[in-house]
Amino acid sequence: MRRNLNSKKLIFIILLTALFTVASYFFDQLVIRTEDNLRNSKINLENSTVKISNMANVRNEIYSLELLAVSSAIRLGKLRNYWFKNILLLKHPELSNYYEEEFKSSFNTRFKVESVIKYRILDFYKDIVWTHNTIRKRMKNIYDWQENLFPKYFEKIDGIIYSNYPEVDYKKIFVEIEPLLNFKNFWQNYAEIIYDDDKYYEAFENFDLLNWSDLHKYSYALINSFEFYENLLNNDVKYLETSEEKEIKVRNSLIEEISLTNTKKNYYILISIICQIFSLFTLLVLFRTLIIKKK
Repeated sequence: MRRNLNSKKLIFIILLTALFTVASYFFDQLVIRTEDNLRNSKINLENSTVKISNMANVRNEIYSLELLAVSSAIRLGKLRNYWFKNILLLKHPELSNYYEEEFKSSFNTRFKVESVIKYRILDFYKDIVWTHNTIRKRMKNIYDWQENLFPKYFEKIDGIIYSNYPEVDYKKIFVEIEPLLNFKNFWQNYAEIIYDDDKYYEAFENFDLLNWSDLHKYSYALINSFEFYENLLNNDVKYLETSEEKEIKVRNSLIEEISLTNTKKNYYILISIICQIFSLFTLLVLFRTLIIKKK
């Protein structure tokens, strides 16, 4: 009996059973590991999809803001000289009477022409500044939440992260045109026209031609500065388009990887099942051999 149990055939069947059992266990472990990799790849795919969606949304917002800057430059640029020319004509000693009648007939107004023009100049100036402020506010709403997309616009100071994207600086524009102004204290006297009704009506009552000239020069410079936003926003749109294309390639690569990993997992499952079947088969053969030898 001992010789039978040590027979080469019996040992071969035992080793074959063990081999298929170990192989089945090995491929089961590969399935588990592949499922872990698959889970991680799916998480990365979801993150990539969210990132692409965020890029597209931010890009559309910035593009919309760029259109606002462009359309504002066109809209305000058409009138940047118009109202100042009107007040020059009104102040002309030989043309004032004729011009006043022409103005009233053109604009169908019963109000004093000089008053209408002064209000239009002041409101035009306010419109320019409000448009700038609208762009600045919308930029803040976009960029303040996009540290991941625009790390160049953020800096850490004393452990706290602050946004630091470029903006049009009103004071800097004033300093640049200051040599051309008639009154060097323009900033202190006229900047509050936008927010202070008393300053607004004080300007309306007391401005002379030199004051209106200074206000026109500053308004002109502010309109030209819309180009700053156009260039900045256009560059950021292009940057996001490039980043989005790269991320789409990453997402496509992840999709291919997930598909390949799924295929591998299915093969591992199939091989594991086959090994289990062969293991059971060889185990049955082993039992049958033992029974036969015992008889």
